[in-house]
Amino acid sequence: MEYRYKILIFVMCCLLCIMSCANEQTLPPIEYVQWIKNPKNGFIQSKTVNKFEFTAQYKPLDFIVAQEERSLSLSKKILETRKKELGESYLHYNFRIKNKEGSLSPVGADAPSNQEYQKRLGYFTFDMQDDLYLLSGQDTFPCVMFQFVRNYDVTPYVEFAIGFKKKENITINQDITFVFEDRVLGMGTIKLLFKKHVFQNTLKIKTL
Repeated sequence: MEYRYKILIFVMCCLLCIMSCANEQTLPPIEYVQWIKNPKNGFIQSKTVNKFEFTAQYKPLDFIVAQEERSLSLSKKILETRKKELGESYLHYNFRIKNKEGSLSPVGADAPSNQEYQKRLGYFTFDMQDDLYLLSGQDTFPCVMFQFVRNYDVTPYVEFAIGFKKKENITINQDITFVFEDRVLGMGTIKLLFKKHVFQNTLKIKTL
């Protein structure tokens, strides 16, 4: 019995060591960005409703800094300074609505009149912010940063850079649902589920 107990302790120690090593895994900035962009890793979620595809990408702070710097290497000082500026209590996303059945963006797709076109444009530019939020258990994270990336209808999609505010010093230990309550396209409520491992990202950027 004592021998089996020692074996069990040894196995548990090995597993803890392996998990610890995994948590310390790092990637160079460019590889890290590509890893985040790979849909298989869960940072990008999509749903198609009728003719429109809705896609949200969660952007960890390390990812944002790596994209800003566009460098083969990144210093730890620059990374930490920029992350503090971005704010640890904010969750950043890109959100895209794509027309899958034509060349017009959702602003003009099937808009019956110029009045409807202007209504959609105004909604996507200003009012849409009020219809975006995150759900985490009993908590709701409001959209506090919102930017409509204008493309003047030269692409079949509209895109937004958005940020949500969570409570200070809250560690995310459950899934989060990205919610968009559409009021102009007739799609109703769109929900995209992000698993908790996305917010507990074990991979980090390799720094100098």
